[in-house]
Amino acid sequence: MPENVKFVQTYLKTVLYPEDKYPREKYNCLDKILISYFLGLINKNDNYKKIYQSSNHNELKELLEQTLSFRKIIQNDPYLVVVMHEGFITRYIYKSQWRYGNQEDVKQEVILKLLHSKIHRICKQFKKKYKKNEKFLSFFMLSLRYTYIETLRSRNMNLLNHKELELQETDAFTLNDFESGILLDEEFNRYATILKLYHKSSGKIEISLMLKHRLKIDRSFVERVFSNVNAREMKLILGDYRLISDQQVYKKVKKIFSRNGFTINDIDSFRKWINRKELQIIEKLNVFHDHPIYNKLVFSKFLVAYYDQYVPNINQTQTKMKKP
Repeated sequence: MPENVKFVQTYLKTVLYPEDKYPREKYNCLDKILISYFLGLINKNDNYKKIYQSSNHNELKELLEQTLSFRKIIQNDPYLVVVMHEGFITRYIYKSQWRYGNQEDVKQEVILKLLHSKIHRICKQFKKKYKKNEKFLSFFMLSLRYTYIETLRSRNMNLLNHKELELQETDAFTLNDFESGILLDEEFNRYATILKLYHKSSGKIEISLMLKHRLKIDRSFVERVFSNVNAREMKLILGDYRLISDQQVYKKVKKIFSRNGFTINDIDSFRKWINRKELQIIEKLNVFHDHPIYNKLVFSKFLVAYYDQYVPNINQTQTKMKKP
């Protein structure tokens, strides 16, 4: 592992987020989430990149304090706070909702509310009332409880509408903006953050969406998601399916997902699962805008831009960071 990556990991575990205050068995993938976020910042800022690549640990410490300290995250990127506490959200919802089922649907609605309207208020109130980071969890869990109760009430009155979302004339950007690059960096980062909310399922969701939208899939990404994929299965996942139906695609890859810890009863349930995840992500992307700007057509166009522009840049940055 490169020396600078080791330094960042050590500083996270010993200084910014020590194990006694942020136990890793409760804060799922905390180091991975923060390092991924940090690399995203570096990719957009040449000065940050120079500091990271240098051997000056004092400057790197200052940069880590400025970008990854809990106070700075609350101040600069409250949405990341939701991702950091996703494990707590999951455990709370599943424990509270186990008698009634629909745990995952309720969890996604709670996360949606937190991202849309709650987390900024939570962080603002916390900054006014508290000074120590470790108290935030109690404050957050109380807010989570209220959000969960509010979600249960709203489900009885207004179930999530999965009809096709219509574009408005007053939307912030249009289909053509995906070619011109307008506002894309911000949208890309939001999408990457939303994917992290699905934790261990995020890779399978990505591959499923890429198959559905006939996007080119990178072999190394498949190997990371499906650790024991064989040569025949790899060929199936990487195949060119532009001329066949979704149903035929899902039939070809269904067994690969099943063999890698993903329970699929039949092709139709697999199709419904992919469509449901796509609609959830569209819903989450739309909460950042005054009007819903994403429907299935726009989301498909967005995915093309994301995997053509954002992912290669991130991969290129990570490769450079790994060089001695």
